[in-house]
Amino acid sequence: MVWVCIGVGMLDTVNAIIQSIRYSVFTYALGINWVIVTLYVPALLVSSVLIFLVLLDSNRSSRTE
Repeated sequence: MVWVCIGVGMLDTVNAIIQSIRYSVFTYALGINWVIVTLYVPALLVSSVLIFLVLLDSNRSSRTE
């Protein structure tokens, strides 16, 4: 289920970035939406990549602490 959520979330985020660049959204005044562009989107990308890397770690189930 986590794989599906990460996959759909990443596709949606990448699509939103592509559409924003395509329609030159950043040339317009964004108002308070600049918070989303400057804080939320980078945090979303970083956290998604980190979750993806944890899911790819094949040794995590065999570790003993």
